[in-house]
Amino acid sequence: PLVEDGGDRLRAAVGQLQGKLVAQLDQAQGAGVETLAKRLEQRPVFGKGTQYALGFDHVGRVGSRRRSRRLYCIGAPAFQALAIIGGGESVNGRRRRQAIRRACARDRARPRAGWRSPVASRGGGVLCASAVSGDNWRLRSDPATCLEEPHMSSNDRVIIFDTTLRDGEQSPGASMTGEEKLRIAKALERLRVDVIEAGFAIASPGDFAAVKAIADNIKDSTVCSLSRAVDADIERAAEALAGANSGRIHTFIATSPIHMQYKLRMQPDEVIAQAVKAVKKARNLCGDVEFSCEDAGRSEIDFLCRIIEAAIDAGARTINIPDTVGYAIPHQFGETIRQLLERIPNADKAVFSVHCHNDLGLAVANSLAAVAAGARQVECTINGLGERAGNAALEEIVMAIKTRQDLLKVHTRIETEHILSASRLVSGITGFPVQPNKAIVGANAFAHESGIHQDGVLKHRETYEIMSA
Repeated sequence: PLVEDGGDRLRAAVGQLQGKLVAQLDQAQGAGVETLAKRLEQRPVFGKGTQYALGFDHVGRVGSRRRSRRLYCIGAPAFQALAIIGGGESVNGRRRRQAIRRACARDRARPRAGWRSPVASRGGGVLCASAVSGDNWRLRSDPATCLEEPHMSSNDRVIIFDTTLRDGEQSPGASMTGEEKLRIAKALERLRVDVIEAGFAIASPGDFAAVKAIADNIKDSTVCSLSRAVDADIERAAEALAGANSGRIHTFIATSPIHMQYKLRMQPDEVIAQAVKAVKKARNLCGDVEFSCEDAGRSEIDFLCRIIEAAIDAGARTINIPDTVGYAIPHQFGETIRQLLERIPNADKAVFSVHCHNDLGLAVANSLAAVAAGARQVECTINGLGERAGNAALEEIVMAIKTRQDLLKVHTRIETEHILSASRLVSGITGFPVQPNKAIVGANAFAHESGIHQDGVLKHRETYEIMSA
């Protein structure tokens, strides 16, 4: 009904909305997005809890802390839904989100920044802001000029790369069927995992089929396939990912002296040449390529600098530094990341990632040390599933980042309220029970036996509980 009269009513609704928002945003100039969020929560435009379009890539609530450090664009695709919702209709948060998504879906299934909506063409401006500083909110006439949250990580967002379906399945006894893998992939998509490593396409026909099925069905997360630095592996990965909305080839080669000497039986220069060849091959088949230095935790820093610089020049846009055997100590691993970022001339052209194993019980600690040093992708698994002692646990990484934003000053896009259901799904499918005292998802994680603790929690929850979903 807002566009039946040629857009006049829509323009009026947009103008009214923009006027109210601009007035509140002017008061928030220079005070940061957190101040803006509080103002909208205290004196909201359409009532407390109103849902706003955030970016052209996702929808959420401005007044929510979990969104408070994101890039926001209050955008034209949602104006119609906002006007309807703001008209006094009493609906809960879930129905608000559904209404906004339906409004967006009329023009395109998944609107993104840089796309000019027909609704926007009729209705006028878009209000844009960077969450990094609150003083650059501005009204723009064309959504194509709206600031966009980049695919490569900004200084304050950590990409969550889940490898439950690949490295997690390598836990002895944790094999999954193709159908089970797809169920888990959909749960990860609902969790808003950025990258899902679906498997190792060349490993078997079953692995190929699983990667292909996930690539064909997952639309909101990047789907990744692992491959060795070998042409056949890379071609098979590209074939499996052909139907992906967003695909990534993750190729790797060992870089530690012990691996190069005894496993690869190659000289360092040969390893670099093989890595460059593999990255170029992958880049010709897929626009998103990640390169990993296997056993980087025991590799020489000078050699890592050489091979990573060459891989970035060849086209890799994500560089992964794995502690493959769980050998690193947090301060040492963090220093390695810091040195790589400082010493590699083209480091600014790639996202630096880490993949830590838990052989010494330090996978999460090492990952967080790397994030503090500048890594902006963390590879992890649900429940810490993985080879030997497992990987860094996704739930622990995400909740540590969320709970200690004051220290780490980064965020993820994970919808933390879905962590427990994903944990239970993976546990049920693999048959690996979650220990009762497991952080975040264990049965006892928020249980209190001590009378002193119970008394404190009853009086004020935060006396003994430091987080919530």
